Amino acid sequence: MKTVTKTHVGAYGVIIKDDKIALIKKSRGGYKGKLDLPGGGIEHDETPMDALKRELVE
Repeated sequence: MKTVTKTHVGAYGVIIKDDKIALIKKSRGGYKGKLDLPGGGIEHDETPMDALKRELVE
């Protein structure tokens, strides 16, 4: 039997303005409705910084 290992790598940022931290509410998946830091998965051709910039726009 073959064992499959799955790894998810992401880039997340902490945005602080006026002593408040920006959070997002998850809209899908196992954590739907929960709060998280802004960010997400890194595409194969991206640096972590490029992924974070893209995720913040999305």
